Amino acid sequence: MSDVRSAQPALNSLRVRLVLAALLLAVWLPARNACFFWDDEQLVVDNDLLAHGDVLGILSGGLFAAHGDAAVTYHRPLTLLSLCVDRALFGLSPAGYHIDNVLLHLAVVVCLHALVSRRAKPAVAAAVAICAGLHPALSEAVLWVSARGDLLATLVILGGLIAMDSDSRRTPVALFLLAWVAPLCKEIGYLLPVFALGWRTAQGGRVRRPEAVALALGCGLALLMRWLAHIGVPSPGDDPVYSAAEVAARAAVFAAAWTTVPWPLTSSTSVHTLFTPAVALGAVATLALVTLIAVRGGPPARILLALGGLAWVPATFAMVRTGLYGERYLYLPMMFLLLALAHAASDGRRILAAVMALALPAVVALGVRMADWTSAVSLIEAAAARQPCGVALLHLAQQRESEGRTDEALTLYDRLLDEERPVLAACASAVRLRREAGDPAGAAAAIPHLEALGCGTRAAFIAETRTR
Repeated sequence: MSDVRSAQPALNSLRVRLVLAALLLAVWLPARNACFFWDDEQLVVDNDLLAHGDVLGILSGGLFAAHGDAAVTYHRPLTLLSLCVDRALFGLSPAGYHIDNVLLHLAVVVCLHALVSRRAKPAVAAAVAICAGLHPALSEAVLWVSARGDLLATLVILGGLIAMDSDSRRTPVALFLLAWVAPLCKEIGYLLPVFALGWRTAQGGRVRRPEAVALALGCGLALLMRWLAHIGVPSPGDDPVYSAAEVAARAAVFAAAWTTVPWPLTSSTSVHTLFTPAVALGAVATLALVTLIAVRGGPPARILLALGGLAWVPATFAMVRTGLYGERYLYLPMMFLLLALAHAASDGRRILAAVMALALPAVVALGVRMADWTSAVSLIEAAAARQPCGVALLHLAQQRESEGRTDEALTLYDRLLDEERPVLAACASAVRLRREAGDPAGAAAAIPHLEALGCGTRAAFIAETRTR
């Protein structure tokens, strides 16, 4: 009889996960209609390493090494290997890549449910899993093939937390392997030892020496592979230093994405284009939620909240430094926020469970988000309409240029250069299009003004100005 009783919770959890899987697959099924976009062209379509199955080249180079890109500081061979397998299976049909992203997302949600269900009531665990599976703020990581590194790294990191719950003799071996492969998916994986040890502390357990050594050795092996591949560390380059007001505005946008529907693949160059009432409301709501967890959630929830903040820091730094806003950066921090929320709710804080339930109606936004991703043009236009500046506007200008709509493209390039903080990537195009339009005098007259904006630091602009 005791064996039957002990097996009942496991059977119930299995049923919940099967229902959860069916729900997620039904909701995310339209993702198969999404297209290749932006970095996908370099990582998948035009990547000879994937086309030829060059595993050695993938392991020994940077993410964009096949294109001689300067950004070889991204060493993510496992992400590329997963795309290489997709290339062999599906060729250049986007559907297979997107379905694999959905399956990886499902695996992440199942791992999250496994972690929560051991400590929280079944209703709380199910609510957390549904929120993680359907929250629109996580849609970019699922819908964009190039964001697969976020899915893989999060899956491996949650696997590390599950391994820390095990008392098996094989736990150190599992932790070593997970700490080794996590950074090979995305650089945030180097923090797996911190996340794993923090998780053990949050559960009131004691960190064992073999586990700590295994985590350190795994990360060390990943670092050795990075060194052998001659991969350096990211450098700030010539990006400008943002003012305190701009940093605060970008941080507010990043925080607001928890509770508001964010913009797809956008960036901004000034404070006034970032600030909207919806962003302000979302930022305040997020701050209130985090404060509630910190004040009433208890020590375990606070530790997990801190780990989520740690996962948030590298993404925030990247966003502030480059001006790029990507909600895919929220994927891992969201999982830790939900873990903290579940711990707080499991302690009898009903108000926290109610706040979590209030977030669920936001899933209706997923239909709109997936429709945006059905074609590259519609995605660019949607991004530019919602946040008309930065990367979205630049790619819209490039799209107009490829369609032969030169006047519209030139207007957009000039607009980018007239921003409070000019988008210097438009410098060369602003000169070249004037020449191609039969206006060499206009091109020559624009050069001094563009150099004054800082275009002289751009190699492409210098090459264009030397062309007669």
